[in-house]
Amino acid sequence: MAKPVFVVDASTCLKWVLDDEILVTQARQLLKDHLQGKISLLAPDLWLYEVTNGIRSACLRTRITSTTAQKLLKLLLKSRPETISLKDILPQVLANALKYEVSVYDSAYMTLAQINYLPLISSDQKLAGRPLTGVKLTPLAAY
Repeated sequence: MAKPVFVVDASTCLKWVLDDEILVTQARQLLKDHLQGKISLLAPDLWLYEVTNGIRSACLRTRITSTTAQKLLKLLLKSRPETISLKDILPQVLANALKYEVSVYDSAYMTLAQINYLPLISSDQKLAGRPLTGVKLTPLAAY
């Protein structure tokens, strides 16, 4: 039997390392399942920049030190999902962003899930209330 595969967004993965976030327990269970090989995680290659920026933002808001920021980034990169380039489907990413009135960044995760018929795990409340054709959105709280 094949293991479950999910698309996961940066907001969820940042909860793996930032202790002051909400839904840390669910995010860390997702990470544990990923590291134990119980599930597979995918993300667009944009994920690399989004988690790096998320760590930067936490540092600028004095939630963490710059030394801690470097350590947390290394941890994230060690445990990262498989990243997929979406350069060949950018027109579809843009079309979904326009259709669903979301950022191109959010659309990248949605489109990756859509074209691969995979559920998207997100802690982004803005996405949670949107009907997304062809995308099964799984709120992190439900994991």
